[in-house]
Amino acid sequence: MGHKIHTDPKGPVPTAPSSAADLSSAAEFGSDPEFVQRLRRHRRERVYREMLTRQVPALLLMSPINLRYATGANVATAYNLHAPFRTLLLPATKPGVLFDWGDGSRERFDWGTVAEVRNAPLCTYFPSGPLWRDRARQFAADIFALLREWGTEGSVAIDTAPLVLIEALEQAGVRWSPAEELMHRARSIKSREEIHCIEQSMGIADAAMTQLRNNLQAGRTERELWSILAAANAAAGGDFIDYPLLLSGEHITPWGEDATDRRVAAGEFVAFDVGMMGPSGYKVDISRTFLCPPGIPTPKQRHLYRLAHEQLLHNTALVRPGADFRDVARACWPIPAGYRRNRYPMMIHGVGLSNEWPSIAYDLDWKSEGSDGRIEEHMVLAVESMVAPDEGGEGVKLEDMVVVEKGGIRRLSLYQFESALLA
Repeated sequence: MGHKIHTDPKGPVPTAPSSAADLSSAAEFGSDPEFVQRLRRHRRERVYREMLTRQVPALLLMSPINLRYATGANVATAYNLHAPFRTLLLPATKPGVLFDWGDGSRERFDWGTVAEVRNAPLCTYFPSGPLWRDRARQFAADIFALLREWGTEGSVAIDTAPLVLIEALEQAGVRWSPAEELMHRARSIKSREEIHCIEQSMGIADAAMTQLRNNLQAGRTERELWSILAAANAAAGGDFIDYPLLLSGEHITPWGEDATDRRVAAGEFVAFDVGMMGPSGYKVDISRTFLCPPGIPTPKQRHLYRLAHEQLLHNTALVRPGADFRDVARACWPIPAGYRRNRYPMMIHGVGLSNEWPSIAYDLDWKSEGSDGRIEEHMVLAVESMVAPDEGGEGVKLEDMVVVEKGGIRRLSLYQFESALLA
């Protein structure tokens, strides 16, 4: 699947859905036990490898994205973003304990990381109310007891946790450090199975964009149009969408606001960022800009689109295994004067179960935003492009995803660009 650029193929790839009629079969990967075992084994090994490398004796994970990566858990993921009730305490040498609401069922988790499921002492203000500190102290005592039993000397790395739990852990004598870097580094290298899941999500996104394109007409609101993408993902068994990011006309800049009840007019640009998690939880981060029919694009619109397309192709060509982040930044497409204020915040970033490390800055932002690193084989990266005048108004948002392979890169989307705007 996808458009190959100097690639080293590694066997057949499942066919992704290419139309709305194919979406109902999009969740088939999850029904293959061997596929799921290979997927989970890779993720588990990545976590343990990073723990060993960084000499982390135990992990406490509450981020639902990291929990899904480490355990396979996928229940109320969006809810857990703001009211966490699931926690994994994982030693570096063996499977750990998962605390879940109502005990949960061990059967749905990766047995390689979850040896036991216990009831979670909920320590957020909802639903605990005035009992939240008592429950946090109880939870901290349970965690400290396990760490002592495992011989970790009360030391643990934590990705995220309610402040009241952090306070209780410190009072119980637990020493903690941040685990965010560890988990991002673990997630940055994808297995063949993970790439299959991303391709599956991309097939759904490509079909959803086709539906949006076919239903784009003047008078519809931004929210109505965005709902086409959300409905297609839900119908295919997908998870949530990170943001309702579909903007039109003068509303396109500054980029990043939510869709509104603004009605799209004929001849206006409609720009969007898909940002959807597919059936296996893997994200598609891809952007396109359409022209609302009927109408002929203006010279200014064609100019903006060509610039954005040129930026995207130029920066995508810089992605290769072994490339140094700083070298990529130096060689990036030079954003012309008059178009820099509304540039996208980053040039290239990782994608997996969410947007993730690495993040590669433009050359002009390197002093404040740049960081060291190299592009590695089996990374999946999104290349961003946003071109709009400094004074605002209409702009063009484009974005593609690629997988880094031994011989180069492979484009993951089959969705083409607008020939009428490139003519």
